[in-house]
Amino acid sequence: MTFPIALIHKTIFSHSESFLKEHFDLLNSEADVLALLYTHDKVLSPTQLYDMTVFSSGGMTKVLKRLQDRNLICRKEDPSDKRCMLVCLTQSGEKLIVKSLKDISIECSKYFEVLSQEEKQTFSTLLKKILSTPHF
Repeated sequence: MTFPIALIHKTIFSHSESFLKEHFDLLNSEADVLALLYTHDKVLSPTQLYDMTVFSSGGMTKVLKRLQDRNLICRKEDPSDKRCMLVCLTQSGEKLIVKSLKDISIECSKYFEVLSQEEKQTFSTLLKKILSTPHF
């Protein structure tokens, strides 16, 4: 059962990666950072971002530099610790991540058009059950 799920993941991941690059000039790693900022009050420290992703610190530095060069994020001094800089989502970064997540959701929902409405509901219920069950 896990093999088909892994294949579905790989297929959708590859498709979304191509779609994000073609339509938004975003890598998955960049979209991940923007989405994390968007869902965490638009401000995180680089350490928090690093801990929430699977990037190396060097990889995170490259991602943040590219996003900053595109004015999708900015850095500001942490008021509670003047030695630290916070990563902030800019207005243009927020617009881009909202639009890209909406569009990628629509695009990838095409994979499930082969299912009836009842099958989609059952599949959704089963996935939620698997995800909510502690496994380790």
